Amino acid sequence: MTSSEAPAAAPAPAPPRRPWRLWAAAAAVVLLGVVLRVAVSGPAALHRGDEALTRGDELVAALEWRAAISWTLPVGATWRDEAAERLWKLHEAQLARGDLPDAVQTLTLLRAGLFASRTLLGVDPDWRARVDAVLVPLLVRWEAEAAATEQRPLPDGDRLAYYQARYASDWMPNPWLGLLAVLGFFGWLALTFSATAHDGPARWRRLGLSALPFAAFALSLAYA
Repeated sequence: MTSSEAPAAAPAPAPPRRPWRLWAAAAAVVLLGVVLRVAVSGPAALHRGDEALTRGDELVAALEWRAAISWTLPVGATWRDEAAERLWKLHEAQLARGDLPDAVQTLTLLRAGLFASRTLLGVDPDWRARVDAVLVPLLVRWEAEAAATEQRPLPDGDRLAYYQARYASDWMPNPWLGLLAVLGFFGWLALTFSATAHDGPARWRRLGLSALPFAAFALSLAYA
């Protein structure tokens, strides 16, 4: 090569990889799969409950409708109210024929479905108030009838006030702290994993930062 010839141009650097696009695509696929699963499973459980009631199997029907309530989405989960209404009508029919234990069981399953499908905003307040207003007096009545039948004394104290206080309490974990625990866990994993791609101070900085989401994860589990 003579002095008058220009040196060959260096190859252009490869564009930086953008792994976040892959992660975003994977998250979208997972989210779509979850939505489809819920959208299929909810109506399917509602249908199975209807079939069980047609066969005369009220317990299986109540269990399936309870499952239908637990399959929830932010919008469009119409099967939940349908299942709740079916459970409500079933408990009314059971009370009309004098079957108090089954009526209590049906309402308890309805309440369990509501709590299983709770969101960050809590349990559906309208349905919870409607169920508790009927379920609590039924529990007092059932307890009194069972005590009379078995010829044993009732526990001391106002039983109606006892059950009202018990059902007013929320013993479930705090959903916001649960969300923080999930975010903290994945943040800890992400920072720890990213630290393996660096050396020296950069690695230690990422490992140090990973302590923050880990602390959020651990504290959320402790206080949820």
